[in-house]
Amino acid sequence: MITPDEIHNVSHTQFSIARHYGGCVHNGKEYVYFPDEDKLVRKDLLKKKKILTANYFNMKIQDLKLGDLIEINGHEYRYKGINKIRTPNLGAIPMIVFEPENKDFNDVHYDMRLLSRELKVHQDGKIEFK
Repeated sequence: MITPDEIHNVSHTQFSIARHYGGCVHNGKEYVYFPDEDKLVRKDLLKKKKILTANYFNMKIQDLKLGDLIEINGHEYRYKGINKIRTPNLGAIPMIVFEPENKDFNDVHYDMRLLSRELKVHQDGKIEFK
C-alpha cells in the first residue's frame, strides 16, 4: 500500500481526529500532526529528509526505537530499551538504558517512571532529553 509523505488540510478530512492526539497511524505508518500548517507528516521521514517545519516537536521515551540516537547532557547516547539492571540491595530491576556513543562514558539508566517523559526533536532530527 502506498502511504503519502504528508497529508494536508487534516481538519477537513477523516484524519481530523489526529488533531486531538498529535498524530495517527495510516496504513501502518505513524504520522505527526503540525497544527500551524494543519498537516500530518510521516514520522520516519522527519529525521531522514529533515522536512520538519516547526523548530521542534515533542515525543516520549516510549516512542523511541532501539538504536535511536539521543542527546543527554550534551553527549550522544543510543537507546537500548528496557533492561533489568542489578542494583545493590534491590536485585535486578527494569530500567530505561542508553549506551554512550563515546566509549569513555558509562551506560545511563533511568527509572521506568520516566517512560512517558517528553523528548525534544529538533529540525535536524536530533533528539534531546529535556
